[in-house]
Amino acid sequence: MRPIATKPGSETVWNELNRTDLQRVKRDIETRRSEMLARHAEELADLDADQAELTVIDEAIDAVVRKFNLGHSAEIVPLERGALSRVS
Repeated sequence: MRPIATKPGSETVWNELNRTDLQRVKRDIETRRSEMLARHAEELADLDADQAELTVIDEAIDAVVRKFNLGHSAEIVPLERGALSRVS
């Protein structure tokens, strides 16, 4: 690519774009895309692990409730708004 003109504080304006430039941009985009997909896959794996942990906790609570017949006598206690933020 060849710039037409550059001025201090302004963007460069290009008058020519060749196949090499397009191929480089395509490679850059593909690299960014691959990196983004890898990050997303890692985030999804983390979320899946979190979900699995919650499932285990939920099943353990159900088992305790069944074992000790707590189903009808358990009291629901609402959490304070700030309680969840202190856990993290």
